[in-house]
Parts: sequence; C-alpha cells; structure tokens
Amino acid sequence: MTSLLLDFHSRNALNTALAGGKGRGLARAAQAGLPVPPGAVLSADAYRAWFAPHCQTVRDILSREADAESQSAAVRAYLQTQPLPPEVCRALADLQQRQPESWFAVRSSGSAE
Repeated sequence: MTSLLLDFHSRNALNTALAGGKGRGLARAAQAGLPVPPGAVLSADAYRAWFAPHCQTVRDILSREADAESQSAAVRAYLQTQPLPPEVCRALADLQQRQPESWFAVRSSGSAE
C-alpha cells in the first residue's frame, strides 16, 4: 500500500501522527490478533494531499466571515464540494480491486486524537 493508505498490519498504521487515534487502535488490535475485519487507514498524507490546494481559499473564507460559527459553516460548505485527489482515488480503487467482496466502514479520526 502507498503512504496514502495504510494496511492495518503495517508498521506505519501504528503511528498516530499518520493513522490517527482510531486508525492506530484498529491497527494495534489487528496486529495483536484480535478479530478485526481487514482494512486500511487513509493517512494524514492523504488528508494533506486533499487539503493543500484549498489552504488559500480557506484563509480567504476565514478573513471574510465575522465569527467562528459563520467561518466554520462557510469552510465546511466549501470543502464538502471538493473532490479527492486522483492519487487518493487510485489508492482506494486499488484497495477495492484487491478486496472486491469486501464492504468498508468509514470513520473519521484526527491525527491528534
């Protein structure tokens, strides 16, 4: 797998800065032999690849909006319309091809959790 997608059994999946708290927890459980379905973690690198092109727009939104609530709503509305980068889509498509009979759960986790 790429650094964008970390298999639960990879060493990097145990790195909270790369995998987030929930990802690390699932990786630890899988590596300890507990019954964890096969899976992977979209890494902090995948997040950065997605977010980097939007930094200036987010700064502009923050400077236009008057308070934290309207800033948050405007940033969220903008980011919800932004597609995943092609390299992240390719990594996810590759995972789906390797595990065509699998269903995947999606969980959100910050790398600081």
